Amino acid sequence: MYRMHRIFLVDYKDFDLERNTDLDKLYLYKCFAYLPYYIMKGTYYLLNKIDITYEIAVCLDAEDPETELFNKFLDFLEKNMEVFCLTLNDILLMNYVFNAFFFEENAKKI
Repeated sequence: MYRMHRIFLVDYKDFDLERNTDLDKLYLYKCFAYLPYYIMKGTYYLLNKIDITYEIAVCLDAEDPETELFNKFLDFLEKNMEVFCLTLNDILLMNYVFNAFFFEENAKKI
């Protein structure tokens, strides 16, 4: 999933694709939601060199310090689950993992 994120973020021309920020974010967020905890916490890195937690933290803080855009994106995914081949469980998992890891105050509300 991380590789798919990179394809839609920077390598899309190499694959004769158009830039798609929705797929870029989806693959990044879904990858993070399914990561083992020791990679999330930085004990180990994805592929021994990629700090995905830092990459997401920078993205979330730059775009959405109040989590509003993140929640709107999850709503968008839920309305378009079939288009993105997602299940409700995928969306719920992303929501719970992100809120628990990045937005501790929101995690208590879930």
